[in-house]
Amino acid sequence: MKKNIKEPVSFLKGKNVCLMAGIADPFSFLKTVRDLGAGISLKIFFDDHHHYSPGQIRDVALRCGNAKIKTVVTTEKDAARLSGFILGAGDLGVDFFVLKIALKIVEGEEALSGRLHILYNT
Repeated sequence: MKKNIKEPVSFLKGKNVCLMAGIADPFSFLKTVRDLGAGISLKIFFDDHHHYSPGQIRDVALRCGNAKIKTVVTTEKDAARLSGFILGAGDLGVDFFVLKIALKIVEGEEALSGRLHILYNT
């Protein structure tokens, strides 16, 4: 993994990837990555709040190698628990791509802000 290199999400378009996540709803993550144009060839899902081990990362890399996959996509939440393990994953033939998700209010932002202000200042 190349540490802290940012790629646009268009980087995923047409790329053959593995999804790896330990989150409550991996299928919304899967849909997001698919909607970005990635080809999802391998899915490795763990229970929510999973604690990863170096052996599991090696196993993921091996499974990716067998499937000719060079990119593993994971979530920010998982990346926080993986940071000590995935830095050397490039030596195993795979790179990890951390998909950052942001929330943007497109309508009613002022109304929401006003209500939150009232709620937290009473």
